[in-house]
Amino acid sequence: MITGLKLKEILTEIQKKQQFVSKELKACPPGTLLQTKERGRIVYYHDIWIEAEVQYK
Repeated sequence: MITGLKLKEILTEIQKKQQFVSKELKACPPGTLLQTKERGRIVYYHDIWIEAEVQYK
């Protein structure tokens, strides 16, 4: 059985990991990393969406 003290330790560890991941994500470039398989090889693409202003008349 997990005691209350053990749960607090687990929560503290999760919070530390969350802070680390948040810092890492801020340093990452915008966009998405895509993975495809071409000719039997795995290929990665960095996909960036650029929002364009669409003006209707």
